[in-house]
Amino acid sequence: MLPCEAAWRIFAFDIHFREPAVERLSFHLPNEQIVIFKDDDSIESVVDRPNVHKTKFLAWMDANKKYPEVRELTYVQFPTKFVWKKETHQWSFRKRGFAIGRLHFVPHGSGELYYLRLLLNSTKGPTSYVDIRTINNIVYTTFKEAFYAMSFLDDDKEYIDGIKEASQWGTAAYLRKLFATLLFSNQLGRPEVVWDNTWRFLSDDILHRQRLLLRCEDMQLSEEEFKNHTLAEIENLLRSNNRSLSEFSSMPYPDMSLLTHSQVYVKIMSSIENLHGKIFFLCGYGGTGKTFLWRTLSTALRSKGEIALIVASSGIASLLLPGGRTAHSRFAIPININEDSTCNIKRGTRQDIVYATINSSYLWQYCEVLTLRTNMRIESENSECEVEKAREFSEWILRVGDGRIGEPNDEEVCIDISDEFLINGSNDPIGSLVDSTYPSFLENMSIDGYLQHRAILAPTNEIVERINDYMLALVPGEMKTFLSFDSPCTMGGDVDRIDDIHTSEFLNTITSSGLPKHELKLKVGVPVMLLRNIDQSTGLCNGSQLLITQLGNHVLEGKIISGTNSG
Repeated sequence: MLPCEAAWRIFAFDIHFREPAVERLSFHLPNEQIVIFKDDDSIESVVDRPNVHKTKFLAWMDANKKYPEVRELTYVQFPTKFVWKKETHQWSFRKRGFAIGRLHFVPHGSGELYYLRLLLNSTKGPTSYVDIRTINNIVYTTFKEAFYAMSFLDDDKEYIDGIKEASQWGTAAYLRKLFATLLFSNQLGRPEVVWDNTWRFLSDDILHRQRLLLRCEDMQLSEEEFKNHTLAEIENLLRSNNRSLSEFSSMPYPDMSLLTHSQVYVKIMSSIENLHGKIFFLCGYGGTGKTFLWRTLSTALRSKGEIALIVASSGIASLLLPGGRTAHSRFAIPININEDSTCNIKRGTRQDIVYATINSSYLWQYCEVLTLRTNMRIESENSECEVEKAREFSEWILRVGDGRIGEPNDEEVCIDISDEFLINGSNDPIGSLVDSTYPSFLENMSIDGYLQHRAILAPTNEIVERINDYMLALVPGEMKTFLSFDSPCTMGGDVDRIDDIHTSEFLNTITSSGLPKHELKLKVGVPVMLLRNIDQSTGLCNGSQLLITQLGNHVLEGKIISGTNSG
C-alpha cells in the first residue's frame, strides 16, 4: 500500500463514491429477450416461466399503459421517477433518491437492435413495439424505416423529399439551383437516384421557356428532350462554380447535339501576357477604401476588354469584389479546406513562423508597398461634430488594436471604456443589451438593413446561446427544431472498424468551440449565418447572412440579406 492510500484509509475517507446512481437499461427486439436456463431444463418449462415475459424493457411499456401521466418520459428518463423492483419484475414510483438511466450500448452492425436503441432516445410513452415504429401516425415495418422517417439518417431520400417539398413553393429554376448546390457541395451519395426521382420537378418550366424562346405556342417536347434541356441548365449552373456534370460519373450528361442554338454553352478561356508586370502590396485599416480601389481597378480593366481575375482569402471577402473568388476555388488548389482550416507550421519555432510570412518571401523585394491612411467612412458623416467624434473613436480603436494604450507595459494593461459605450443600471443585462442594439425590434425587424447592420459580440458560446434564445423568443410564430443526423464514424482511417467508444446521445451533448449544436431552433423571419462556402456566384459563402422565409421538414428557404447578392 502506498503512503497516500494509507493516509487516506487512516482518516477513514470514502474509498468508493457514486453520484448520481445509474440505472442500466436493457432492451431487446420482439421475442428476443435474454433467457437463462440450465442444460437439463426442458424447453417447455423455460418458455412457461412467468418471468420470461417480464423483462425490464417490457415492464416499462406495461407501466406506460398503467400510468398514462408518465408517458411524457423516454426510457432513459424513466428511472428519474420510477424504481425497478427485481423481486416483482415491475417498475414502481420512486419515493426517495435520484437516478439516471443509461441504455446498453449496441454497435452499428447490430441492425434493427441498433435502430431500436436510437429510437428509444426520443420515443416517449410507448405501450408496444408498434408504438415505437409509429411516426406521425404512420406505422413502419422496421425500426430502421421509422428512424429514417424522423430524418435522423444520412440518406439521399432526405434530399429527394426536400426537393419535392420545396416544389410546393419554389419555381423549377429554384429547384435546379438547389439540385446544383447539392451536387457541387458533395452532399449526394447517389446523385443519379435523386435525379431520377426529381427531374420532373426540375423541368417544370422547360416547355414554357422553350415556347417563349422560339415563339412557338404549339411546341411539344419528348421526355428525352425535357431531361436534356434540364441537364443543360444544371450544367450551366455548375460551370459558374467551375464544376461540371462530367465530374459525376453516375449522372447523365446533356447531349449538346439535341440543344437549340439558344442553349449552346460556350466558355471562353484566354490569357493576356503583360510584359511590364509588377507586384503591389496595398495595406490600410478598415474604412480606408481598399475595396473601393480594387473595384475601380477591376472595372477600368474590364471596360477596356482586359481580363481581371480577382481572388480573396475568404468567401465573404470575395463577395465584396465583382467576379471575386477565393484563391482555393480560382486556382483549384488541391487541399481540403473547411471552416476550421488554418495555415500552421508543424513544430515550427518563432523563427520558422516569421520566415514563412509574406514579407519574408523572396518576392517581397519586388513589391511596391502602398499605404492608405485616411478613413473614408469618417468623412461621410454629416456635421463637423460627428466627424470629430467618429475620428476620436476610430483613433481609440486603433490604439486598442495596436496595443498602444498604457505603454510602456509588460503585455498586460487595463483599458478604460468610456461611459457612453456602457449600459448601466439594469437587472436584465441581456434584455438591456438587445434593446440597445435592436431598438423597437418587432416593429423594425422586417425593414431592409435593420438586421444586417447590427450584431452583438459575446466572449463565450454560452452567452451567445443565451442571447440567441432570448431573441428567438421575441420573434412571433411557430418554432421548429432541427436535429443533426447520426452517422457511423471510423477510427484512424480503418473503414472496417467503427468507433464504438461514445454513444450518439453523448456526442449530441457536446458543445465545444467549432462544433455545431445537435439542436437548431428556427422561426420564419430569423436571421442565420452560413458556415460553409457553397456557391460564391450567388453569395452563399462562409459568413453570409440569410433570413429564413420557409421552414420545411427537409429543406429550409432563406433570403440573402448581406453582400451584393442581397435579396
